[in-house]
Amino acid sequence: MINSVLMVCVGNICRSPMAEVLAKDLFEKAGKKIDIASAGIAALVDHPADLYAIEVVDAMYGLDLSQHQGQQLTRQVVSGYDLILTMEKGHVEDIHRLFPQFLGRVHLVGKWNGDEEVFDPYKKPKYCFEDSLEKIRRGINAWLRYL
Repeated sequence: MINSVLMVCVGNICRSPMAEVLAKDLFEKAGKKIDIASAGIAALVDHPADLYAIEVVDAMYGLDLSQHQGQQLTRQVVSGYDLILTMEKGHVEDIHRLFPQFLGRVHLVGKWNGDEEVFDPYKKPKYCFEDSLEKIRRGINAWLRYL
């Protein structure tokens, strides 16, 4: 049984924090009591979420990302989660290389949507964040069937 999910991207200021806050909302609405967090492979530790990320999750879903602070992905962090969802195939490979003992826990957020990847909107226009968030939403909704 999956009791905890870790969302992972690179810097932990755009995609994975958006995925974290959206997953918390969607899982709660689905009646799932699952602990959700996020981290970055090369995190901007203690940095707030990107301003566009904050704006987009609020505008699209009424969710608050303003208190987020970047967290580095470490062995200790990974070991605390039953499922690790990444945004890109390269992230899965990075985690497998860094922490091979957790191979079975690491998957794409878009696994059930044809291995859809969520590309990095960092330093791109706002619509790129909206597109990323929509792909994240589709991925999380698909995972709901399996959790």
